[in-house]
Amino acid sequence: MTEFIAEIGGNHQGDEERILCLTKDAISSGIKVLKYQIYTGESLVSKIYDPQRVEHFTSFTLSSSVYKQVIDLCDHADVEFMASIWSKTLLNEFDPIIKRYKVGSGDLTNYPLIKVMAKKGKPIVLSTGLSSLSEVDSVIDFIRATNKIYFEPQFLTILQCTSVYPCPLSEVNLSVIEEYKRRYDTLVGYSHHTIQYSPIYAAISMGVDMIEFHY
Repeated sequence: MTEFIAEIGGNHQGDEERILCLTKDAISSGIKVLKYQIYTGESLVSKIYDPQRVEHFTSFTLSSSVYKQVIDLCDHADVEFMASIWSKTLLNEFDPIIKRYKVGSGDLTNYPLIKVMAKKGKPIVLSTGLSSLSEVDSVIDFIRATNKIYFEPQFLTILQCTSVYPCPLSEVNLSVIEEYKRRYDTLVGYSHHTIQYSPIYAAISMGVDMIEFHY
C-alpha cells in the first residue's frame, strides 16, 4: 500500500500560530505522517554567498519550543512527526523524536550530514529533484558503505522529484520511477509539486511505495 506524507515544510512562513493551525487541519484530514523543515538561515545558506537568502530563511525559522507543541499535537493524534533537518546540531537535538530521516533535494550531496544519519541506522528517504543520476548512484553507494543496513530495501526510499514550485505537468517525469526501480533495490516514491492531482494517481498506478505532497 502506498504511504502518504503531507509536507507542511515552510508553509507556516515563520508564524507560530499558523504552523499549529496547519498541523491541526492536517491531522483532522486523517493523514498519518506530517513532514516539516527544520533549519536556521545560516545552516541552510552561506551568509557570505547570499546574505539576503539567509535573512529570508531566518524569517521562516521557528523555535524548538514551537516544534515541541507540534510534536505534542502529533503524538496525541498518533501521527508521525517527520522532518528534513539541515544541520548536525539540529539533527542531534531532534533525533530522539524522529523515526526516520528525510533528505531534501538540496541536501542530497551533503555527505557530512548524510553520514551522521546513516551511522544512526534509521530509515532514510531521499528526494532527488536537484540531482543527476550519477549523483543519486553516488549517495546510495555512500550510504550503504557507511552502514550495511541500507542494503535492506525497507531502510531506504528514493523519491522522484522535480524541484519547481509549482511544477508543470511537462516536467514531472514519472518515467524516472521505473528507472529507480530497475537501478536500486530500495523503496521508490514520488514527491509531488504540481497543482494537478493526476501525477499522484499515475504514480500510484505505477506501484510507488510513498507519495509526499505539499500541504
